[in-house]
This record gives sequence, C-alpha cells and structure tokens, in this order.
Amino acid sequence: MKKFKLCRFLFIVLIGLVLTCLVPSILYALPSPPWAEMYSYSNPGYGEDSYIKQYLLNIGYDTRWYQNTHAYYVRRTMYQDAVFHIHTHGSPGLVLCGSNTQISAKSVPSQDNNYSLEARYGSTTDKLKYTRLTYWAGCHTSEYSSTYGDLDNYCYYNLGVDSTVAFYEVRHQPYCTYFDKMFYYCAKDGNTVASSLLFAEYATKNQWPDISKEYNYDYRYYGGNIKIKPAAYGTY
Repeated sequence: MKKFKLCRFLFIVLIGLVLTCLVPSILYALPSPPWAEMYSYSNPGYGEDSYIKQYLLNIGYDTRWYQNTHAYYVRRTMYQDAVFHIHTHGSPGLVLCGSNTQISAKSVPSQDNNYSLEARYGSTTDKLKYTRLTYWAGCHTSEYSSTYGDLDNYCYYNLGVDSTVAFYEVRHQPYCTYFDKMFYYCAKDGNTVASSLLFAEYATKNQWPDISKEYNYDYRYYGGNIKIKPAAYGTY
C-alpha cells in the first residue's frame, strides 16, 4: 500500500513537471500560416486598409482585420502576430482604441483605460520576438512621452520586434493612407522595409507633388533591412 501511494505521488509530481515545461510553449504557440492582424477604426476611417489586407493575404499571411476593437483585445494576441498593423488616432507614446481605451508603451497603473505593452509583455520571456513588423499608422506614434513612453522604440529595443514603422506629427488623409497602401504594395514584392518606405514616399509625392512629407506622412523606422515576404515569423 505504501509503495502504491509513493508511486502515485511520484506520478503526480512528474505530471506537474511536464506541465510546467509545456505551459510557456503553449502560451507562445505560433499559428501556421503566420498571423497578420490589422486594427482600424471608423474614426479616423478605414482608408486603404482593405487593400493592405489583400496584399498581406497575397504574401501568404493568415490576415485578420478588426474594426473598432477594445485595447485589451488588440494587445492580447500581439505575441502571435508576424505583422501587426494599427490605423487609428495617436499621441506621443500611445494609440487610441475602441470604448475609450488606449495602448501605450509604458505602464500607467493609475489609468484604468490604458493597456500598455510593458505591462503585458515587458516581463515575459519571449516578449514580441516573433513579430517581423509593427506598423503604427497614427499621428505622433514615433514621438516620446514621459508618461506613455515611445511605441516603436520600445517595440524594437525592448520587446525584440524585428522592424517598426511609426509617424511624426500629424497624418492627413488621403496622403497618409495612400502612403500606407503603397508601402505594403512594395513590401509584398519582397522589398525591405526601408526600400518600401522610400517607394511609398516617392509614389505619394508623385501623386500629390505640392503636398510635403512633413505634417502628412513623415515617418521613422527601425530594422530597415527586414522583409515581410515570404510569410514567416521573426527572430529574436
């Protein structure tokens, strides 16, 4: 009887150890084909996002496009995204989401409507290391806030994202959304992030010669040598 109890105890311990080892891999199990998740909002509008979705599908990503989504759900599955794209209003260090919620870089515990990348991923092992591109299509998203941090900078330097795109100052339509579309149009042909941005800038300037890049679609990027084709997850 004692031997039976001992064996049962050891078996339970063994199962516990196996589950402990498996849980992290379960939490960070990656879909196949790789996910591209897009988020956009009726204010400021959907712009050219339907084209961007199609370009990502053409590359081979399992592309999901959501509208007017609460920040909790935007942030929740970012670790499974090879490409993350959000088109919304922004301020230095944050973007606005549905139901009066927002996503920031830094944690702001005093604000219940704020869902930060730091709080969700800052202390995790894998962080966002599988993400090849985060594209922050909102005003001021490349700018720093002492309260909210710096979105693209934090993604690249702290969370392990391979490449990021964000914007200075304000973005005016239709110039900025056309720029976004042309970026993905070029990227789907296997060009780097840096080359695709230059192409988008050239195409937008060609379309509207009298409109300046500044205060319309002025951008910053990190990880310019990254390509999002073929569809794949990133590396740490």
